[in-house]
Formats: sequence, structure tokens, C-alpha cells
Amino acid sequence: MLYSSLPKTTFKNQTIIDITKSVKIDELVKKRSINFVAYSCQDGDKPEHVAYDYYEDASFAWLVLLSNTIIDPYYQWPISQRDFTKWMIKKYGSLELSQSTILFYEHKTKNITISKETYDHSASLTYIDAGDYNPVYAYNYYDRINDNNRHIRLVDFAHLDTIVADLENIFE
Repeated sequence: MLYSSLPKTTFKNQTIIDITKSVKIDELVKKRSINFVAYSCQDGDKPEHVAYDYYEDASFAWLVLLSNTIIDPYYQWPISQRDFTKWMIKKYGSLELSQSTILFYEHKTKNITISKETYDHSASLTYIDAGDYNPVYAYNYYDRINDNNRHIRLVDFAHLDTIVADLENIFE
């Protein structure tokens, strides 16, 4: 079984698969013409849930992470709405403060951002029209990142046996 061939490490007194010593799935994909499929994580999903839902085996959680170049599932994986709200309160003191704290400004039509400090001085800057920019609040910014993390890719189920065989050869 592939699981026994994968490199291991110890984390919090548990033996886990060491995905930092992983191979590049992209290289295997290029060599084998293996496809990815788009997948949207639901609120509260963990890599094990996605692996079970898609591959019918929770032990393929490592492949879910590897396919998305996720090394740190605590910070690169989407968090639940409940945990997100708790994090915002911890980081900003209250949900209301996170929703009123401006991090920066985005241009309304162009892919341009400016700092809050630059925006605050825009009256004295001839090249910035303050009316062209919208504020980006902390809550919205981090919520956008969390939502983007929900959109992942998975190795197509049809190619699972090929990936497993290739990885077994590499790790043995």
C-alpha cells in the first residue's frame, strides 16, 4: 500500500505523512497527461472529508493537500465560518471592528491598490483621485482569502491508480 511507502515525520506526538518531502504532482501530471478536477470545499470540510467524498478513502487526504501545494493545512486550508468569526474577534477585538478597519484601497476599475496612508494623503497627490478607490475592510479581505482557499483542485479519480503506482515507485 502506498501509505506505508510515504515519508513520515512526528508532529504533536503523532506520526504523519511528511508532505514537505513530497514529489511534484505537476511533474507526474505532465508526464502522464493526468487531469485535475475543480472542487469547492464546503464549510467545515477538512482534507480527510474531501478525500473521503471524492476518492472514497480518507487516507488520501495527503493527495488533496499535495495537489494544491498545501504544506500547512492550518493556514492554507479554508476555515469554517464559525472559526473565521472567532479568529476575527481574536485578531481585532470584535467583529464590528474587523468590519470597520480599513486595510487598503482598491481601484474601482483597474487592478491597483494603495495603502491607507497614501489614500489619506490623496488630496495632496495629483496622480490619485480618491473617488476612484474603494476601501477594503479587514473582515472582507480575510473572508475573500478564506473563500479563495475553498476552491481547490483534485487529481481526477480516473487517474488515482496511476498516481499511486508512480508514487510507490518513487518512494520505494
